[in-house]
Amino acid sequence: MKSNNALIFGGVALLGYYLLKSKNSGISAPNTKRLNENVFNYIISNIDSSGYGFDYSSNFDKLQFLADTFNDEYGYMKNRVGTQKALEEWYSGLPSAISLDYTNNDILRLAKNWGSIPENAKASQENKITKNWFNFLAAKTLVLMRKNKIKI
Repeated sequence: MKSNNALIFGGVALLGYYLLKSKNSGISAPNTKRLNENVFNYIISNIDSSGYGFDYSSNFDKLQFLADTFNDEYGYMKNRVGTQKALEEWYSGLPSAISLDYTNNDILRLAKNWGSIPENAKASQENKITKNWFNFLAAKTLVLMRKNKIKI
């Protein structure tokens, strides 16, 4: 559990560093509460248990399904690379348990809708967002699971 907290803290610290650097590079820092709401809703609404023979309606059940499926399919990597990195890798393989956007255009559209980058962002700003996408989602997923008292 201690290493999980360190990874989550690292992800949050990385986001904080990015936002601080972004402030100096012309990217406006999004409202953290609003950003979290958007990202948490995005994660929950994209969990899809139908291919597994389940139909969960509560957010808790959806998150528990996601945690259980991750552990079944990729949990062996947690001891090797840590929970957040393992979740990032699992997400980048586009698991069927969650439908995540993966094209640069879709990722950038979401980032702009969420206020993470301006509409007229520079290519370097867009590259930072797309390169960090799955790591960002993994960190936010872990925060969301911890908030809902789901062990992953």
